[in-house]
Amino acid sequence: SVPENTAGTVYTVTATDADSDEDADSHTIEVLEGGEPTGSAPIELTVDDENLADGSNPATPVTADADLTFTAGSDNLTTFVFGSTAGLDPSLTWTPSAGGTVLTGADERGDVIRLTLTAPASINADTSGTVNVEVELLDNYDTHPLFTQDDTFDLGSVNVEASDLDGNTVTGTVNVNVSDDVPDVEVLGPTQATENGPTVNGTWTLVDG
Repeated sequence: SVPENTAGTVYTVTATDADSDEDADSHTIEVLEGGEPTGSAPIELTVDDENLADGSNPATPVTADADLTFTAGSDNLTTFVFGSTAGLDPSLTWTPSAGGTVLTGADERGDVIRLTLTAPASINADTSGTVNVEVELLDNYDTHPLFTQDDTFDLGSVNVEASDLDGNTVTGTVNVNVSDDVPDVEVLGPTQATENGPTVNGTWTLVDG
């Protein structure tokens, strides 16, 4: 094999005959970098705290997932990790796992949300492969700016970084949202009452938020 460099590798061939006459010639081979890897289009993941066990519409576990697609260049993509957490909302404390494949957001109560990436051992050169990212809501996110409304809060984004054997790195962006849950009260019954008349009764129902 030929070492990879752009300056060129010089090979010299020397021929010697029986009379010790010599002739030599050199040849330079320049080895260029192959194709570069390609990053993924962004994905959007949204979870709703109404689906928590104590929400208005329980459906646990509360998860959402999607795939990022990466294409390797001339070298295999072999490393897949979450990148910097600078793009995620600072209302939570974000902690990556030792291997960089799990990212957990917590507040003073404990863990609130967790992102997990599942990647192949490698994506072979000049082929495409997928990395799955799942977000799981572990507890209600109570830092919504409009906590009295059923709004969707943008928790920001984080990149998944895919690197090849040469150290080339490409990214795919994961955008994370969490939808708030609010209680729902409904009151039913007569809309008028007569002075000194009979007692008026009604009912009310509550769906916890």
